[in-house]
Amino acid sequence: MSTLSVGDLQGLAVNSNVVTVPTGHTLNAVDGLQIGGTTVGEWTGFTPTWTSYGTAPSLGNGIISGRYAVIGKVLVAEYALVFGSTTSGGTGAWFFSYPATIDGPLISYAGIGSGGYAVDASTAQAWTVAVSYAVNSGTQHGLRATYAGAFGEVGTTVPFTFASGDNISWGVVARLA
Repeated sequence: MSTLSVGDLQGLAVNSNVVTVPTGHTLNAVDGLQIGGTTVGEWTGFTPTWTSYGTAPSLGNGIISGRYAVIGKVLVAEYALVFGSTTSGGTGAWFFSYPATIDGPLISYAGIGSGGYAVDASTAQAWTVAVSYAVNSGTQHGLRATYAGAFGEVGTTVPFTFASGDNISWGVVARLA
């Protein structure tokens, strides 16, 4: 990646590490705009923590993964959880960590993000899930699902009883704190 020379660009000014672009002009970063050595919007992998308010889940030989990008004060994250033969969902609603602290919703159960799908591998049936609320001061979120005429917090038996091969994947868009 190359470093720009301010003297070569008419009207562009740098003062105390702040780049000022004149009105009516655009600053384009061809190879990615970096702030503090991190490319803005670049995907970064992370391993979310998985908890519940009941008996704690155990990943066993399952897989949990995530990746995220930050654009300004917006966090975009993707999550995936695949149950293995020794995975236990514990009891109660599940909660998943964010890779950074978010600015939570103004009211409880207000939509703060996006959604995804929970797939029962034995029936190949999928249920829609939605990121619906922030918990623990904006460090975790819960999921809700519509299933069989009901609406509930996602956990071991909602929207179905999770077993080996079942998976859930979803995305989140949230404001950073």
